Amino acid sequence: MMLSHRNDRDTLVLSLADLQQGQFPYPPATVAGDEWAERFENAIRSRYEGFGRLVSLRIGDGRAELDFAADDTDRAAADLALTEAAEHAARAEAKQTEAALRRATERAPRFPLAHLALGRFYLDVGEAVRAEAAFLKTLDLTPRSAEAWVGLARARYRMDDEDGALEAIDRAVHHRPDAAECWSTRAALRLALDQTDGAVADYEQAVALAPTDPTPRLGLAHALRDAGHTARALAALTELRTIIPPTHPFYAVAQARQTELAALLADDDRADS
Repeated sequence: MMLSHRNDRDTLVLSLADLQQGQFPYPPATVAGDEWAERFENAIRSRYEGFGRLVSLRIGDGRAELDFAADDTDRAAADLALTEAAEHAARAEAKQTEAALRRATERAPRFPLAHLALGRFYLDVGEAVRAEAAFLKTLDLTPRSAEAWVGLARARYRMDDEDGALEAIDRAVHHRPDAAECWSTRAALRLALDQTDGAVADYEQAVALAPTDPTPRLGLAHALRDAGHTARALAALTELRTIIPPTHPFYAVAQARQTELAALLADDDRADS
């Protein structure tokens, strides 16, 4: 992904790899094809509206180019501040990261991605109230931002606002039904609130949307276990281990859970005999 800034226009260039990683509907071998173009365009407009007002979208030659109107006069300085924030974050320099992010929001107050980045930072450092405020500001500017609704849901859950968290994550799923992260986040929230049946259904949808992502598969196994579906949970863990290498952190976790669930099934069989 490359972002360039020129006068009153920002141009975002997404490669084929960027598009596939973004979990857009029907990712093609090349970025072309009438049968999925409209749905693809709607998804990409929704996901990247946080850059500002989308004025044009060009698709072809294995990439997509999006032009956004830069309404703020100091967007170049805000972009620089966001880059500095990322560099500080990579070095685990929390105070400098926060300062750079706040500088970005001050230089370009109508730039949604600056507020979104600030909200994510506050969420990472455990400042849920400040995170909520940043995500709400993002949503004032881009009401359909699924990323901001997901962040708001996580912030409100940490604030013990369960109803508010569920309302927010429902909005995320509504705006991005094609995004596995939205379904997976709602599933995790439902599981934490003991809504196991709903969690299972949401994890299953996340797995269907992102079959090679191990995170929703592990979550599905946990939800099935909590719902009392031990055999299905064991099968989900077996499937998980087939898509990740033994060096993956989830591999050892899945292996340990498999051992536990196999023992439970054996105990149940002995009790029935």
